[in-house]
Formats: sequence, structure tokens, C-alpha cells
Amino acid sequence: MTSTGTSSPVLHGGRRASVRLRDGVVLLEAGGVRRRIPVAAIERVDVHGAGGRRLTVVLTGGGDVAYHLRCRSAPAVEAFAHAVRRALPVRDACEPRPDGAALVSEEPLERAAPNRVRRL
Repeated sequence: MTSTGTSSPVLHGGRRASVRLRDGVVLLEAGGVRRRIPVAAIERVDVHGAGGRRLTVVLTGGGDVAYHLRCRSAPAVEAFAHAVRRALPVRDACEPRPDGAALVSEEPLERAAPNRVRRL
């Protein structure tokens, strides 16, 4: 896990995937898509997989919607999960939950053109 200049935690996965927590929103970039997941849409964050290297963000509501990110560093995954858990709203057990999937917004990521150097 790394921190940016604004001190928002960032977790990097494979294939240019990353997840960051910024201003009450989890930003997940993977597969050419940026997903904005408000913490109000998150039911829980799990750490599992081989050696604790997989992060799972489970959304509220009955749809069993979850997003996953695998990272090389188990301590980084645990630290990121802890940061997200601290940001989650405190809820009563019987409090109704919003449909988390309806609160998530998606937008395609713009791919930068590769820099190609030609030798003469």
C-alpha cells in the first residue's frame, strides 16, 4: 500500500488495477473501468485468499455484489481494509441498508497512447 500526497491509502493489484480511499469514496480502477463506491454502499471489507492477499468489498443490499482485488503484499491489503473499515458508517443491526449497487457509479478509463521512440 502506498499513500499519495493527499494521504489517501492506495492498494495496487495486477494488470494496472488499483483501489484507493478518498473523501468517503472507494475508487476501484480495474479492467478499463473506474468505479466510485461510496462508503455508505459498503457492508463490509474482507481480507482472505492465499496469505491474506485478496481484498473483497461487499456492498449493502441483498444482491451479494462484491468487488475483488488481489495484491502481492498481505500487510498492505490488511492496512487498506483497516482504513476502509474505519471510514464505514456506524449502523444499527436492524437499520435498513440502501442498495449498494445502485450507489456505485462507473466510467471508462482513458488509456494513454504508448510512447514509442523510433530510432533512425
